[in-house]
Amino acid sequence: MNLARGRALWELHYKDEAAAGEEKKAPSATFKALMWIARIGAMAGILYTCFLILQQFSELQGPVNLYTSQGEVLQWNIAWALMLACVGGGIYIFGGILFKGVSVAAPLVLLVTMFPLYYFWGWFKGDVYHNMAIFFSKQGKWEEAISYYQKVNKLNEFFIMPYYFTGNVFNDRFDMTKSHHPEWGDKPGEMRTDYDRAIAAYEKARSMAPNYVQMHHQVGIMYMKMYDYLIKNGQPAEAAKYLDKAMARFELYEQIDPVYDLNYYRKAQIDYMRHDLPAAKKEYEHNLYAWKCFVKGHLHDSAEAYSNLGNVLYNLRKFPEAVEAYQMALQKDPTYAPAQRNLGIARLQVPAGALPKK
Repeated sequence: MNLARGRALWELHYKDEAAAGEEKKAPSATFKALMWIARIGAMAGILYTCFLILQQFSELQGPVNLYTSQGEVLQWNIAWALMLACVGGGIYIFGGILFKGVSVAAPLVLLVTMFPLYYFWGWFKGDVYHNMAIFFSKQGKWEEAISYYQKVNKLNEFFIMPYYFTGNVFNDRFDMTKSHHPEWGDKPGEMRTDYDRAIAAYEKARSMAPNYVQMHHQVGIMYMKMYDYLIKNGQPAEAAKYLDKAMARFELYEQIDPVYDLNYYRKAQIDYMRHDLPAAKKEYEHNLYAWKCFVKGHLHDSAEAYSNLGNVLYNLRKFPEAVEAYQMALQKDPTYAPAQRNLGIARLQVPAGALPKK
């Protein structure tokens, strides 16, 4: 607006004094022509940008006849009313600056402003596409999900979530057949498995946010899937390396967030695979007794936590302790089926009179 006025705001306080001391010069015909060319050009750019935004907003909304409930129709109408108000208000304000201003710089600045405005509009579109990709992921429609995540990446390359969720899609799909899909980011002539694609997506997320903790957990899960895949294909030596990689990622997760139950459960699962039951017991106890929480007396004492501890105690043949753990689980949740089932089995292994008190 300072550009449109042709002078700074403070100068208006001395406008009358300046006018008294000098005769006001009328703008030349050349200046007027330049002003109108700049105004019309800037206004055309503004209108074209608004047209593109409204057209793309219409595509995102879809036609109203696709909406079935009255609430959805109401939301559709409200969204359009607000969008038109925003766009119309912008045209009115920008137009006022253009046609009331006296500086050629103002139209030029407004015209240039349309580029970042349209760019950040793309971030809004990307957020919508991201939600659509999640919708398709939950339905198991992998190709549609990946397609929308790719769109988000193009519109907002700095948004970490589509890279993370792309990794999750390939992690869930986990097709180990090598294939070439340029639309999924495969380079020309490059044959990749879903494992390769997932790693690339997770590493992209890691490069942007090294401490994005959930990514480490998902990578650990994927390494465990690779372990299972290699075991089934008769490669136990190669498979063992992936258990090491998985444990390293879960350890990294724990350093950043030491209170996530599932992370301890995954570590204990790896200890089971390695036939290291004492280590598995330690992981379950670390979780249950909240060993890295600094609140006195705080426990992660869920029914699941006690039941998991009971399972490893049973496998260690510490039957009385296992019974006690299952009983603690049922105190937390009397309907917890695994504890109900395993308590009866564990009691059969305990000599008469050796059962702990309830």
